Amino acid sequence: MKKYVVFFILTAGFFFCRPAIALELGPGTTVDITLTDTYASRYISKGQDAFADNDSSYHPSVDITFPKLIMDADISFNAWGAFALSKGHEEYDEIDYSVSLSKDILDSWNVVLGYSYFDYPRANELVDTNDPWGSLTLKK
Repeated sequence: MKKYVVFFILTAGFFFCRPAIALELGPGTTVDITLTDTYASRYISKGQDAFADNDSSYHPSVDITFPKLIMDADISFNAWGAFALSKGHEEYDEIDYSVSLSKDILDSWNVVLGYSYFDYPRANELVDTNDPWGSLTLKK
């Protein structure tokens, strides 16, 4: 229940906020907040039609980024969801949470380290998964 309340509050922001917000927390400290919502006529997840019968789904998302917060590294948080818009697929509803740290190094490279948690609130707890990840990108 607690997860639904948090996600409801985040989703409600779509109706009362602009899609992108930049706030200044103090001298030189800002936070970027991006709210998006997507309607999909089909939701293909991991190569499979997640909601059979070509049912549609709703995908809200909130991204919060603190640019150059610690040692010139960006820290980002994300919550994303996939919710069936028709009955019978509720057990496949999904809420994903991610946190990442991004830093430019040597003026040519960007390294990102992150962690994602994939929650299926109406399914068995054993279905929930997590994924540590990273990337190294050569910038032009």
